[in-house]
Amino acid sequence: MLHLLFEDLPAILFTPVSIGAVIGMVLAAYRARKKRGIFFVPVAFAIALMLGWRLLFPSLMVSARYSAFLTFPAAILTAWASFQLRSVFRLILKARLFSGIPYRHLFCRLVPGLFIAGISVAALIKDMRFNPYRDHTQRLCLAFQADSKGRTGPFCLYSNGEKECGRIGYFCGLPPDKVIPFRSQDPASASTEEIRDRLLYLKNIPGTHYFFVQRLAKLPPVTAKDAGADEPGEDWGEVARVFTSKRKNRVMILYRYVPVCPNFETYGEKSLPPGSGNSLCPNGGFETAMSGRPLEGRLAYYRKEGLKKYSEGTFPIPDLWWLDLTRENAADPPDIRMDDKAPLEGKYSLRMTPGGNSPAKVNPSWLPGKPDGAGFSLFVRGEGNEPVRFQVVPAFKNETKKLVELQTPLVFLLPPDRICRIRGTFQPSPSFPTEKFTLILTADGPVTADQVEILPAAPQEKEQRKEEKGK
Repeated sequence: MLHLLFEDLPAILFTPVSIGAVIGMVLAAYRARKKRGIFFVPVAFAIALMLGWRLLFPSLMVSARYSAFLTFPAAILTAWASFQLRSVFRLILKARLFSGIPYRHLFCRLVPGLFIAGISVAALIKDMRFNPYRDHTQRLCLAFQADSKGRTGPFCLYSNGEKECGRIGYFCGLPPDKVIPFRSQDPASASTEEIRDRLLYLKNIPGTHYFFVQRLAKLPPVTAKDAGADEPGEDWGEVARVFTSKRKNRVMILYRYVPVCPNFETYGEKSLPPGSGNSLCPNGGFETAMSGRPLEGRLAYYRKEGLKKYSEGTFPIPDLWWLDLTRENAADPPDIRMDDKAPLEGKYSLRMTPGGNSPAKVNPSWLPGKPDGAGFSLFVRGEGNEPVRFQVVPAFKNETKKLVELQTPLVFLLPPDRICRIRGTFQPSPSFPTEKFTLILTADGPVTADQVEILPAAPQEKEQRKEEKGK
């Protein structure tokens, strides 16, 4: 608790004044401990407010200006504490241990002045050590607002440290949760490898995305090749940079990234384009419901896992598809079913709605054979009024050796009420002995999916796979 106190209070008040205010509150509470009258109640409330505001509600304190009103009681308590220190030191110096100290009574009279003088000297030193770059976050946020004007969203923002993310969200006019922190919380430098990982996530999300990166000033800038944004048509560049300290050994840099999104395409029409659905995977159109013994076995599994919503069989379940439902999400399971309301194609489409704490996840039955560069395609529509995060993961299995390999996930941000086509390629490791493969579809919001296709590999893809295996 003391560690948090001396770490967070300086963001609100000047540290010596904070310490003087705490001393004043403790002395006031001690003086009023027996009476507990009218004076004791406001003192106790002041202690709770001073120590608990930032400690219990740190997420609300985006900026220290919101607690500037604490300056007034802190100054009053500090002044009151300086006069009370005379009595405190008189009690201390009355002990036999200090009986031989000369001028101890004079020292007691000088304590209040020495206390105020110490705070004044500390304030003067702090004012002389003014950092002219302390507004670096505001300056970069102004650069963000100027650069993003007229550009298409959504805007995904990343930065070092959770506290800095809150400040960036505030000055950019965005909710704090819209600015995503890096995994590393060290504000001194940003890992180039982590920027590359973030770009892999953003490559299939249309829009303009920004990185607020704190680095050591001596480090070279992050180039497009370093960030992994060197594909034709991708835009990666530095928008602005400012120093963050008076010593000029650290800088904060604003980078802009605009992906090409080769695996993502949106349609304004309410129906699918012609020519889709020629290479459907088994029941890729979701027109066949599970029945007979397979359905009985599936319902028995749901009853065993405590999934009452699914064990009754009141709505159709797609045949040859596996719904990721277990005992862990039985309390509030995802809603996954064949839906005939506004289907994308035919009579039914697959409706996926996440549960309370778990996304909606499905995959078709494992397909035999080796994909060898084969592609996949599916159509999805985000439901509701907010963008939906949708993920596709190609998976490969070797039943003989009981091995499973997952390809790098393709992450998409589906716009609401728009039909989107997602494409990709099966690319298992050249050394992995693939016997079967499938697709794992995961939705963090309500979506409708249809027309899941497995596309044959292009001739050049087959030749490339042969060369990789030969190596």
